[in-house]
This record gives sequence, C-alpha cells and structure tokens, in this order.
Amino acid sequence: MVRQLAISTRFSAPSPERGRESAVESENKRQPRTLMLPFAAPYDWKSILAFFSARAIPGVDAVEGESYHRTVETHESQGTLQVSFDGRTASLVCSVDAPSAIDLDVVRKKLVNMFDLATDISKVENDLSKDRYLVRLIRMRPGLRVPGGWNPFEVAVRAVLGQQISVVAARRLAGILCAKHGKPLGGSGHPLGLTHLFPTAKTLVGAAELGLGMPRARLETIRWLAITAAENPKLFEPGVSLQASLEKLLGLRGIGEWTANYIAMRAMREMDAFPVKDIGILRGAEAVIGTRPSPNDLLLQAEAWRPWRAYAAQHLWAADSARDT
Repeated sequence: MVRQLAISTRFSAPSPERGRESAVESENKRQPRTLMLPFAAPYDWKSILAFFSARAIPGVDAVEGESYHRTVETHESQGTLQVSFDGRTASLVCSVDAPSAIDLDVVRKKLVNMFDLATDISKVENDLSKDRYLVRLIRMRPGLRVPGGWNPFEVAVRAVLGQQISVVAARRLAGILCAKHGKPLGGSGHPLGLTHLFPTAKTLVGAAELGLGMPRARLETIRWLAITAAENPKLFEPGVSLQASLEKLLGLRGIGEWTANYIAMRAMREMDAFPVKDIGILRGAEAVIGTRPSPNDLLLQAEAWRPWRAYAAQHLWAADSARDT
C-alpha cells in the first residue's frame, strides 16, 4: 500500500508545463462577477441611459432595454460588462463578464466617474435651485447627472470627432475608428455584437492613417491628441483649478474653448466647466428664459451657478432635447 501510494503520488503530480497551462487556463477563465455601486438618491437613470444610447459606438458599447453594455480592458485582460439600475438599494448593479485577472477596483473607479456616482446631488440641486430658471428644470429632472466616459482619452477623441457635426455623425465616425483600429475582443458569444475595444492612444500614434472621411485639421488634432496622451499619462488629470485644466487642454493643437470645456467636464470631472457657446445650451436657455441669450450674457448669468455649472449645462441640454419631444 505504501509503495502504491508513492507511485500514485508521483504520476498524479502535474508537470511544470502542465502547471503553467493550468495557470493560463485559470487566468483566462471567464468568471462573471457583480459590483454594487451605490449613489446618493435621487438618480435620473433614464436621462443618463439616453445619453449613452445616443452615443453608443457599434461593437464597443450599447444600450438595450434598461441596461448599458460595453467592452472593457484592464492590464490587457478583456471582457464585457452590463450596468443596470436598482432603486431599492440605491445602487447601480454591474455584472462583469471577464477573466479573473481583470482588475475590479479599476472597473469600479471608472464606472464611478462614468456614471457620476460620487456626487452629493442634494448639495448640487440645493445650490442651483436658488436660480429661478434652474429650479424649474431641477424639479422636472431630479437627480440629473453629468455623464463621463470609460477613459479620458476616449472622451477626448469623441469630443474632437463631434466638433461641428451632429451626435449621429460623430457616432458613425467613432464606429469606423474602432472597427479599423480597436483591438478585437477575445473569446466569442459576446452580447449585442460587442466586438472591439476603443483604440488606445499608442495604437492611434502607430497607425499610418486613421481612415476617416473628415477634415484634415480634425484628423491632425486626433493624431496630436494621441501623441500627447501617449507621452503624458497624466494629460487628463485635473489641474489645481478649472482654469489650469482648461489652459492645459487649450495648449493642444486643434482644441478650442468648446472642446476644452467638454473634455474638462466629462473626462477630467471638472464640475464647473461650462461650454457656453454650445448651441444646445443656448437653445436650452432660450426654452427656459424665453429669449436666446448671447454667450456673454449667459456666462454672466452662470456666475451664480458656480461651482456647479456643468450640472446647469446638463439641465440646459435636457431642456433643449425636450423641445423636440
């Protein structure tokens, strides 16, 4: 019996090669897990879902029913996730379908920024409700948040793609960009045709051409944005003040006032950023005030909205969208 046990132990022990294979298999095994992401109520899930639905890039992200889906990657570990709303627990529920190596802490941090979950929305709304125009909008849409993005570089590229064109046209260009340059998602059977990751800055730097039918100036802006982001990982970290953040962005080739404020708002989470010349914001102000203000007049009005002008902008965009419904 002792001899048989020794033989059995020797032959059942895995070889070094098999051990390495097992480690790889374990690394790549898909393990659906759930993250609970609490927020301070109220939370306008319908509005934020509509925002992402209108901008969803084919193959990268999608909205179906009451849930948001997208491809994700952390430390070269890829997968998909689904985010849903749970009013009973005052949380967003994220189901992550990815290998065990994916960094859930990174996923959580990105989603907190993307869905604006760390804000004390009651404080924001109490402050903005002192304005006789905004108080009406806040009563109509309590819990309206400022959506962000999965990563700052993606937000910045989307902003450049959207310069002087419609959201639909910008979405089409983003789809072409991702199909041509995004890393294919490994595995199979992903939901809603999710097939690619949004391209990284390093990937776009190495591309011979972007293959987008758009003005050369904007193509050059995307290329220089990619070069700068690849060389400076801290490019989209907020500065010591909003002005410092804006000055850093305005120093980039092809980035003007509107784009800088948009990137500061959604990528750098500068909650006082205010793209005052945006036509949607001006139309929204007209819907509330009764006459369309000039950018300068609206900027003076917005002084009373500091330090929450990004939330005021989101309400004005929503007021403009409501005019077409």
